[in-house]
Amino acid sequence: MMTENVNTPEISIIIPGYNVQEYMDGCLESVITQTFGDFECICVDDGSTDDTGAIMDFFAQRDTRLRVIHQENGGLSNARNVGLDNARGKYIYFLDSDDYLHPQALEILHSFITMHDVDIVSCVYIKTAQKYLNNFKWIDVTGIKTQLVDKPLDAFIKRKIVKTGIPLKIYKREVIGDLRFIEGIKYEDVPFTTMLFAKAKSLLITNAPIYYYATNPNSIMRSGFTIDKVQSYVTIFQKVYDFIAQNEPQYLDIVKRDIINTRLKMMFNQAIRKQKDKRIRSDLFAMMALAVPPLVRSGVVTYTGLSLHHKLVLWLLCNCKTSKYARIAMQLTSWM
Repeated sequence: MMTENVNTPEISIIIPGYNVQEYMDGCLESVITQTFGDFECICVDDGSTDDTGAIMDFFAQRDTRLRVIHQENGGLSNARNVGLDNARGKYIYFLDSDDYLHPQALEILHSFITMHDVDIVSCVYIKTAQKYLNNFKWIDVTGIKTQLVDKPLDAFIKRKIVKTGIPLKIYKREVIGDLRFIEGIKYEDVPFTTMLFAKAKSLLITNAPIYYYATNPNSIMRSGFTIDKVQSYVTIFQKVYDFIAQNEPQYLDIVKRDIINTRLKMMFNQAIRKQKDKRIRSDLFAMMALAVPPLVRSGVVTYTGLSLHHKLVLWLLCNCKTSKYARIAMQLTSWM
C-alpha cells in the first residue's frame, strides 16, 4: 500500500460512477498505474445499486491516493460537482467511469500544462470496444503536436478545433473557480465548456492519444431518447444563449448557428432514431411543440444553418396544432 500524500496533490482526478461495475476495474486500474504519481483520485459513487461502490472501496484500500464518496443518486452533474467541492489539487482532471487512461496520460498532460503555463490542455481519444488494455504502446512525447491558443472560446466556438468533452482536458483549478455543472440535465458538458472557455485565457491543443473511450451501450449518449433529454436540450439552449449574450455578445450569431442549432438538429434526429416507441415519440414532439416555439420567438433558436428538412420540422412545431404536426414532423424526421 502506498504512503498517503498529506501535501496538496498536483492533480485531482474526479470519477463519478453509477452502475458501471463491469467497467470500474479497468478505469481505476488505469489510474493507479499512472507514471505520474502526485495525484488524488476522488471517486463519487452516485447511489449505485450494483458493485460499483464496492469496487471503488476495494481500490481505495489498495491505494490511499483514492478517496470514495458514497451518496444517494444525484446525477452526473451533481457527482462531478461533489468531486470539485472536495478536490485539493492544483489541476483538475475528469475521467468517466466507463473509460480509461493510457499509463502516461497524467504525465503528459501535467508536463504540458506546467511547461506552457496555460489554463487548459486538451488531448484526443481512442475509441475502443475493449474494457481495458493490458498492453499499451509507449508514447514518444517529442512526437506530440501542439497548438497554443490565446483565445480559447474562439477556438471552441468559431474555429471548432477543440472538442466539447469534459474528460479530454486538464484544467487549472483556479480557472474553474466556483463554476459548476448545471444539475438535473443531460449533456451538461456543453454549457460548462462554453462558460469555462470564456473564463480561460490560454489553451494548448495536443494530439496526444491518451484517453480510451469505451463503447458502453448503457451510456447517456447511447440510451433511448426521452422527455428529460428534450428538457435538457431546451435548458442548454437558453443557458448558453443567456451566457453568451451577457458576456461574449460578439459570438452570439455563431453560437446560435453552431452550438444551439446544431443540437436542435440532434434533438430532432434523436427523437426519431433513438426512440422506437411511437407513443413516446409522439409525446416527445408534443413536448417540443410546447418548448421550442418560445425559444424561436425570443431569438434563441433560429432557422439559420438548418437543412430544409429541419427547417420544415421547426416550422411545423411552431405553427401546426398538436393533432397535425406530430404525424408530419415524425414523417419528415424519418427521411433525415
